[in-house]
Amino acid sequence: MGLLSLLTFLPVVLALPLALRQVGVRGQRLAVLATLGLQLLLIAGLYAGNSLTMGEKLLWIRLPVGEAELRIHYELQLDGVAWMLCLLSTLILLTAVLATPRDVARSRLYYALLQLLNTSLIGSFLAQDLVLFYIFFELMLLPMFFLIGIWGGKRREYAAIKFFLYTLVGSLFLLLVLVGLVFSYQPEPGVHDFSLSTYCQAGTLLPGSPFAATSLRTLGFWAMFLAFAIKLPLVPVHTWLPDAHVEASTPISVILAGTLLKVGGYGLFRFVLPIFPDVVVAQQPWLLLIACVTIVYGGLVALGQVHFKRLVAYSSVSHMGFVLLGLASLSEVGMLGALLQLFTHGVISALLFLSAGVLYSRLGTLQLDAASGLWRAMPRFTFFAALGIFAALGLPGLAAFVSELLVLTGTLTTAPALGYAYAFLPFAGILLGAGYLLWAFQRLFMGPLRSPVADGVLADLGRAEWISFGIPAFFTVLIGLYPGWLLGPLLEPVQHTLKLLGL
Repeated sequence: MGLLSLLTFLPVVLALPLALRQVGVRGQRLAVLATLGLQLLLIAGLYAGNSLTMGEKLLWIRLPVGEAELRIHYELQLDGVAWMLCLLSTLILLTAVLATPRDVARSRLYYALLQLLNTSLIGSFLAQDLVLFYIFFELMLLPMFFLIGIWGGKRREYAAIKFFLYTLVGSLFLLLVLVGLVFSYQPEPGVHDFSLSTYCQAGTLLPGSPFAATSLRTLGFWAMFLAFAIKLPLVPVHTWLPDAHVEASTPISVILAGTLLKVGGYGLFRFVLPIFPDVVVAQQPWLLLIACVTIVYGGLVALGQVHFKRLVAYSSVSHMGFVLLGLASLSEVGMLGALLQLFTHGVISALLFLSAGVLYSRLGTLQLDAASGLWRAMPRFTFFAALGIFAALGLPGLAAFVSELLVLTGTLTTAPALGYAYAFLPFAGILLGAGYLLWAFQRLFMGPLRSPVADGVLADLGRAEWISFGIPAFFTVLIGLYPGWLLGPLLEPVQHTLKLLGL
């Protein structure tokens, strides 16, 4: 087993004893933490050893199709983008486990599902064969469906089913495109395969095949785009996200915003742009428009929320618009900003949803008008909540400022006609973000102390909560002060993608 396979399947291998044997809650928790610790050591070792480019490939399935042969490979590939998202996924899962109550119900099932989700996320970031990626892409639906549906709030079944149906529809569109692709390309005579590298070589496109026609390539592009737009999510296919966040428990909301959404942005960068480069260039104005509408719409709806978790959920929608905006800029700076935004939003959203969890555990509600002046009773909690809020609105020196600055710079340098035309709306989105985030902070933390708790006694953060807040807080500050350690590994993959686009 290679290093990438070990990184991918270690959680599932270690989850089997948890699921099959009677292990105490403490042992289950320690086993999951140990798994994540080992993964972090592997990921850090790859960075320290400057080994961010490696791969594994072997023939997995060979099937006769008429006079040709269909090949499916077990193919994993690591580059700077995949490494960054594997790091993010591991950090967010670690944060979520630390934030999980020690007396969580059905603990064996809960931790086993987290391990399965861990494997599916890492696998989706490393897979280079489209069938293998599709398997991981689909696999992550099951654990998240049960994590929301079993450990969620009062309307958890509704939220879980809505999440599953939305993402399943996107998966079906993706599957249709994969079928069309495999019969449109031949890496060598008489051979069809699902390797991504095959679809990035225009010379392997078969004349007269489904995607040889421009109209069908455009249709295939939008179908694949929709699959990842639902996962990201973008307007108007975003409505599953607020319901899922409101009903999910705090650790699951942290995972949902911190890692699961990032698969959508990763898919756009890794698959949509290289496979349909000509269509991407032709459809660039529409992509920029969708990004701008998502940014502004998410901000406007967030501005009208009185429920803290729903406000953060619509804030996530708005911030994911910046990911599409940077990718659609088709510029090196913009793409770097979009990919960095995936990481920065992951750690900042973790801070915000952890804050929501603390508010609910202390107050029993997430209504913004239920309390005020909380900084007086909970100064340590106020510090971390303020860090997340000010980072989300783009304060210089914190993580989101760097990524959003790069995205806006890349958009403005795209072309005079397009860049300036689409620059105003994202700036308006930033102003809206400052409005709803500062409004929420002022309502909850400033003014005289007022609480729905009868005796008015509110406990500040405990040791376990300190640690769970500390992980995303550390990276929020680190990236804001020194983003180069993440931007460096991203540069080569971005340049490679731009080369495939002919730019």
